[in-house]
Amino acid sequence: MNKLIPIEERESKLLKFGAPKLFIDNIGKIPELEFTVEYVTNAYSYIPDISYYEILKGFNVIPIYDEGDFFMFFI
Repeated sequence: MNKLIPIEERESKLLKFGAPKLFIDNIGKIPELEFTVEYVTNAYSYIPDISYYEILKGFNVIPIYDEGDFFMFFI
């Protein structure tokens, strides 16, 4: 992995790459999706543990949301 984009820069980077603001603002805030689509806080502690994976080599990683057993991220 080249770089894990800091949580403070996450929203601006996702917007830059075309993610809708409404989508970003509602991650982890929709009662019907509670525990299905959650905020990304856990990704920031877990992703550094897998940063050596070959598939991530040379990419910047921006976590999008947490689905409990796995994370969705933009590379």
